[in-house]
Amino acid sequence: MARALSLALVLLVLAALPSAGAQVRTTPPAAAARAELRRYRVLFVGNSYTRFHAMPLMVRAALRSLAHHPSVDVETVAHPGWTLERHLRSGRPQRRIAAGAFTHVVLQGHSLSAIGDTRSLRDAVHALHQASHDAGARTVLYETWARRDGAVEYRREGAPRSADEMTAQIGAAYASLARELDSPVAPAGRAFAIVRAEHPELELYRSDGSHPSEAGSYLVAVTLAGVLSGHDPRELRYVVPGVGRSEARLLRDIASRAITAGP
Repeated sequence: MARALSLALVLLVLAALPSAGAQVRTTPPAAAARAELRRYRVLFVGNSYTRFHAMPLMVRAALRSLAHHPSVDVETVAHPGWTLERHLRSGRPQRRIAAGAFTHVVLQGHSLSAIGDTRSLRDAVHALHQASHDAGARTVLYETWARRDGAVEYRREGAPRSADEMTAQIGAAYASLARELDSPVAPAGRAFAIVRAEHPELELYRSDGSHPSEAGSYLVAVTLAGVLSGHDPRELRYVVPGVGRSEARLLRDIASRAITAGP
């Protein structure tokens, strides 16, 4: 009964997000044109949510597992705890974007930047998007996930009170950016919410209730690979050694549902 109520609540939250339905397409028409891209060069800009378990290498392996076996190169500019605003001030992402001949630039904001006052996140994303556009690269927004229920963040004044509420706030922030930039969102936060509601036995977090487990990073990777390629994540054949085949199949299915905002 409790599980059913939790699922109902998550579905209500997801239905309320501006990114759901036709308002924001996580895989826009441009993605379909890139579906058979033979070569990907992807720059990831973020923090430990990007670095954990070498997630960009998981994305590389997932893309290479597509039936047409594209060539994939990835680079990462990521430091623990960094916001996109701090990256912008450092200037390093802009220099790599200008020189790297990337096809895509994946932007991951700090997990707490998308709740509360989001102006700094918005300004940094716009600036890095412009740098990507000028260099001929496609921006992909990497939506982060809520902290585990019971996390200390939910007890702070003015903060969201639950994982569902945090998911809704993060989703709304990234959906707004997607509209403004006409850029796709990789809805990792939505995928985490589906797992939390339907498969609580799957552990997507490390012990801190924030950073991803290996299964959590795998879920992020296949969600990103689906959005980057325009292919359904269920077409991917990559399985990370630390995640069983049946669990990996389930996570790819959930990634697919998250991207299409399906029930």
